[in-house]
Amino acid sequence: MAEKKADAPAAGMLLGGGATGAIDPLMHKYNASIQYDKALYKKDILGSIAFARANSKAGIISDDEFQAIERGLLQVMEEWKQGTFAIMPNDEDIHTANERRLGEVIGKDIAGKLHTGCSRKDNYIMPGYTHLQRAQPVRFSQWPMSYAAAFKQDLEQLRQVLKGVNPLPLVAEEFGLSGINLNSMNTSADRDFLIDFLVWNSIFTNHVSRWAEDLIMYSTSEFGFVRLADAYSTGSALMPKKI
Repeated sequence: MAEKKADAPAAGMLLGGGATGAIDPLMHKYNASIQYDKALYKKDILGSIAFARANSKAGIISDDEFQAIERGLLQVMEEWKQGTFAIMPNDEDIHTANERRLGEVIGKDIAGKLHTGCSRKDNYIMPGYTHLQRAQPVRFSQWPMSYAAAFKQDLEQLRQVLKGVNPLPLVAEEFGLSGINLNSMNTSADRDFLIDFLVWNSIFTNHVSRWAEDLIMYSTSEFGFVRLADAYSTGSALMPKKI
């Protein structure tokens, strides 16, 4: 008996963008969890509102867009409370059900921005390296966050260095500095603050250099982990693109 082939993706599927054929009805029924996790409607909606609010504060979506999303989600929540929310055949789970209904309430253009930046790309797996030999698998987020941690430490250390530069033997307040140095001879002879800054600068530039080296290596065709934007790259006679 010939197997029946799916003709096209089901219309209205929220997460079916990469599908070229329809899901088998039995598979859809087996995979759907909406009848169980619909009990989580309130927590899902409140979490979505909190995430949209964070995106609004970060400037990722506008205040008007956030207000529309919040208003729409609160309406969806009220429908659940009143028992009037209509579950549709393509509502796979509580997330897709709420997002589908939000699009109907406020329009898909704005509703589609609900989870901007919420992609799970930060959980992508990449190989960790020890002396360029593949070692333990790590999340991709571990790599950029390692430099975020390093630069945060650099900033904290720079603030400590500045505390040693700020005092002056006189007119410190006029220059907006933190205080006075009680001994003018010590101020004239002391050069420790220069050494402190040079040490800090050496550590900071080492971190920047490591980051640049990683970007160069990871953007090569042999690795292919990152792709450098055209705005930050140039060409040459032999290479179509180089850093």
